[in-house]
Amino acid sequence: MATVYSYMRINTEGKYEPNTYTRQKKALKAYANKSKIAYDTIRVCQEDGSAETFSNRPEWSKLQRLLREGDSLIMLDIACFTRDNNSSSFSQYWWLLEHKIETVFIDTPVLCSTYIEELYARLMKNYAISGEEQFKKIVKTLFELEVPRTIKCWDERFHHIPSGVDKKNPGRITGSVAKLEPPLRKDIDTYLYDRPNAKTAKEIAADNQISPNTFTKYKKIIIAEKEKEKMDSQKQQ
Repeated sequence: MATVYSYMRINTEGKYEPNTYTRQKKALKAYANKSKIAYDTIRVCQEDGSAETFSNRPEWSKLQRLLREGDSLIMLDIACFTRDNNSSSFSQYWWLLEHKIETVFIDTPVLCSTYIEELYARLMKNYAISGEEQFKKIVKTLFELEVPRTIKCWDERFHHIPSGVDKKNPGRITGSVAKLEPPLRKDIDTYLYDRPNAKTAKEIAADNQISPNTFTKYKKIIIAEKEKEKMDSQKQQ
């Protein structure tokens, strides 16, 4: 029986990457609902590591050993898989196609295995390509173009700093202070007092567009509020 897997990757060290587990899970749930896949049946693999190489990704290596022909592998986009369009990355991508793994990049549809299969059928019918090696070169060209395009879209979306925005805290108007809104307060409260069910500090900061310093400041505020509530409660007893 075919198994549905999902590979989620973040990088909490080195170069900042905008993807978070929270964002990836949200996209996976939406895709599963649309595709009538029971979310609870999806086997999720999470990796914290650089996308520039596959040699330091133990979770990916484990997943690769589990994958069988006919299985499905869902990722948010090609950036979760790799941020480099070199030959090594393409070899990993081509391995998925060769082993007939139904590969889905939710936000990079032109690299999904179904699209590649359709592309092959169209090329064979209309252009009579000479075989797999020629087709592999065509797919490699598509891969080499699509990976940097996806990375550029992410960078423009999360790193573009318009006039009037504090460059040290992207997303914040200069001179303004991010408000401790209820959703942010709830995230930090869960982080402090229900850690197993909480987002990471980096995920909270990224999702709410606040700096690590602001996160620390609000964490202290909430702790102080809790202590005050505790003291007030004791006085009333």
